[in-house]
Amino acid sequence: MRIMTLAGIVSTIVSLACGGSGGDANLTGVDSGASGAGDGGVTATINGTAWRSSKALDHALRASANAQIITLSATNLPNSIAIAIGPISGPATLSMDTGNPSNAVVTMTVGSSTTIWSTALTGGKGTVTVTTLTATRIAGTFSFDASSNAGAGTLQVRNGTFDLAF
Repeated sequence: MRIMTLAGIVSTIVSLACGGSGGDANLTGVDSGASGAGDGGVTATINGTAWRSSKALDHALRASANAQIITLSATNLPNSIAIAIGPISGPATLSMDTGNPSNAVVTMTVGSSTTIWSTALTGGKGTVTVTTLTATRIAGTFSFDASSNAGAGTLQVRNGTFDLAF
């Protein structure tokens, strides 16, 4: 039940973060000035191609937390990634494997397609490691394989990093 709740929250975040369409599945992004702790954005290698979140868009980077869920979202149009992490109180490594109730799930859109990629779908697997968690900042790494809602195979995301302010 918790994974389905996280998946729903992440899907909502992704749809809000996309903010537009267009272009092909060009995964390469340009960071417009990351500097300092909590301002490093999100990076990853997606199916072998480097990607970086854009800071040029006001809504491109978000980290928020409540008593139950921490959500991270990043965009570099036309691609978006959202990670939901269940309740943790400090550094931790969480499984994103399908059906594993260890409190982490990722959802991603790639290009202007309506295909959603998620670790909550059958075959999804991976980990997210939170290395820093304070009242003002979250940082860590992630790596995952996500399945699509359209049966389009597996999206491989490696070498993911995040460093965001709340």
